[in-house]
Amino acid sequence: MFETLRALIASLSIPSASREAINRELQKQIAELEQGIKSMSQGSELDKEIAKLDHFKALDSHLQ
Repeated sequence: MFETLRALIASLSIPSASREAINRELQKQIAELEQGIKSMSQGSELDKEIAKLDHFKALDSHLQ
């Protein structure tokens, strides 16, 4: 799945400035999720947020 995403982004010929903007936004989302998770109590909402954080981190890793 992520290889396909990386190939799609590469094929779109996104200028490096735009890729940097995407990366900055992704990093911002990751930081916000990490902060929010710290104050959440255990439960299904926390599980959902952790899953979202893991997904964003995987995207960030594959886009590097």
